[in-house]
Amino acid sequence: MQEAKSDAKNTMLVIYIHGFLSSGRSPKTDLLKAEFPHFISPSLPLSPRLAIDTIDQLINEFKNFYS
Repeated sequence: MQEAKSDAKNTMLVIYIHGFLSSGRSPKTDLLKAEFPHFISPSLPLSPRLAIDTIDQLINEFKNFYS
């Protein structure tokens, strides 16, 4: 069972979506980077619409690599 978890960590991309008025650079980010080999933590715009657009773009950009 542990091996399956390890394989999943090596084949999936984790995108950390921080809260509003926060940033992609936090202590949580460091913990997640240490745990997951494929991890990104973008600093998102304050505008909810722009933040959603940014997340959509990231997903579309990386989905071919991790599917």
